[in-house]
Amino acid sequence: MYTEPLYTIVEIASKYDINPYQLIESIINAWKYRIDQCENLTIACRGVKNEDTAMILITDQENVVSQFPIKTIVLENPTEIHNHLQYVPVHEIQERYRRRENVFHKIAQLKNKMKRVDLKAKIIKILPVKRVMTRFGDWANFTNVEIADETGSIQLSLWNNQMLNHDVGDVIEITNGHVTEYRGNLQLRLGRKGAIT
Repeated sequence: MYTEPLYTIVEIASKYDINPYQLIESIINAWKYRIDQCENLTIACRGVKNEDTAMILITDQENVVSQFPIKTIVLENPTEIHNHLQYVPVHEIQERYRRRENVFHKIAQLKNKMKRVDLKAKIIKILPVKRVMTRFGDWANFTNVEIADETGSIQLSLWNNQMLNHDVGDVIEITNGHVTEYRGNLQLRLGRKGAIT
């Protein structure tokens, strides 16, 4: 009853560098008063289902961070929540997020033929989608997106279902990309195993 929502709460607190106890207090306040603020996060109670489960929505500005159910009996007993928090590996979860923040490559570090590239960057420009014939004789949709971080910029090549649901100015995370060279310029590609969020 306590463990699952506590893991979610600790992961969110770790990701946003917030004290988990502070986030728990904000969730309890949102349950009591419908909405609360915890640093940059907005916590809202979207209602109670079956008289015993509150739906909690956490957002960062307009972006949804998480939505999860939590039993109202848990929210009614803050002391019990704090007692059960000792069974959640808080420090391990926090350390995992700290390590994750440190493993992102910087664009200036990228070299031709690099693999397993994890990168966080801002979209600077999205070029129009082109329909091209592949070397296999199939038609495909293709576009280049210029992305940048504080060290430089690079073209990100996207094909078919890799197309973005993002706009210029959005920050994206690329995992497991690889670097190629095309017409003398470095390009970042996702391939089959890469992902973009």
